[in-house]
Amino acid sequence: MPHKYLSRVTLAFMVLLLFVPPVAHAKQEKQIFLILTEIQENVSVKNWDAAEQYAEKLERHYKDKQWKYQLMGDKEEYETAANDIQQIKAAIAVKDHKQATILLTHLRTLLKQIYKM
Repeated sequence: MPHKYLSRVTLAFMVLLLFVPPVAHAKQEKQIFLILTEIQENVSVKNWDAAEQYAEKLERHYKDKQWKYQLMGDKEEYETAANDIQQIKAAIAVKDHKQATILLTHLRTLLKQIYKM
């Protein structure tokens, strides 16, 4: 009887462990999308200083996690994402609302594709 109970507890514990990595991954995934949302909101109201600060934060976050994007996506995708970030920073620097919005939308879509894989 104790052996059966131990087996069930062990099995239940192992099943729970299967759910831990996806939850941790989801939290990491959300961070970059939260930064993108902050940039988008600040661009929308033309708060260029805040948008610029969040764009810098986006660049730092992407550089810190770049190795993960390299593992999750193909070379073209993660290079395009890095290029989009630079273009977003440039669009914000010249206060180009339309271009910044287009680039933010493109980057969000690209990152969603990378995370889907």
